[in-house]
Amino acid sequence: MATEKKKSMIVRDNLIKRVKNRLYLELIRIIQWPRVKFYRLLSTATVIDNGAKILQPVFFSGKGTITLGRCTLGTFPSPLFFSGYMHIEAREFESTISIEDGVFINNNVCMIAERSSIHIEKDTLIGPEVSIFDSDFHGLEPHLRNAGLHKSKPVHIGTNVFIGSRATILKGVQIGSNSVVSAVSVVVKDIPQNTIVSGGQPYAERALTGRQEAKNK
Repeated sequence: MATEKKKSMIVRDNLIKRVKNRLYLELIRIIQWPRVKFYRLLSTATVIDNGAKILQPVFFSGKGTITLGRCTLGTFPSPLFFSGYMHIEAREFESTISIEDGVFINNNVCMIAERSSIHIEKDTLIGPEVSIFDSDFHGLEPHLRNAGLHKSKPVHIGTNVFIGSRATILKGVQIGSNSVVSAVSVVVKDIPQNTIVSGGQPYAERALTGRQEAKNK
């Protein structure tokens, strides 16, 4: 009899916890909803939304096209969820940004495709305050710095990539599937698949092959 009573109490306690958690998350959604809608109202880019879950405000900027798969933008609890926003910009008419299904992007990420494209394949994880740019935005030569003659190069991030907090991915970079970019890294050259990179320039690389083989055994 005592055992049955104990089981009943456990079931009741679990139910109460689930209800409280649901109410808590609903309260968070209600608080954040006006900010999400406000930033969407301010947005200027063409957005093709195929089922994205937008939890943090996102400013979709520019004249180009942004395509969202069934991805997640923003997360709670995580820093800057309430105070910040995400900036995704396809600056010119020919600019495109594509984020595939299963991509998870943490808070305050900034992506700008100025004159080409940024493409993120499925199941990639991107940490908070990551920056991804397809351009230098200004010429390097002093006399051409504001001439607008700089070039953009597409950025392509493969499947199941993990990019750590505050990393920066610069123009023309191709990141292979399953690779890892550590926090605060600055990436200016291509990364092969199944590779870990860390640091600035020059940065260290090491293969993930051994870990993958061990996992498959």
